[in-house]
Amino acid sequence: VAPAQRSPSALRKARTLKTADGLPAHSFATLLKELATLTKNRIQPKTLAAPAFDTLARPTRLQQKALSLLAVPV
Repeated sequence: VAPAQRSPSALRKARTLKTADGLPAHSFATLLKELATLTKNRIQPKTLAAPAFDTLARPTRLQQKALSLLAVPV
């Protein structure tokens, strides 16, 4: 059995360190670190009668792509 050959797109990704859509290539560990920077912020309006609420920071393009591939709504 002959050894597996890398596809042209895999060779390009290894050479440029970018995915086909221009995002940086990541390992699983570095992708988890990138996703860990997405924060949930607690907002307390100045009006005390208004309740506090949580909001997510706007995800980066990379975070949005990863979350959409995982079918996680943001």
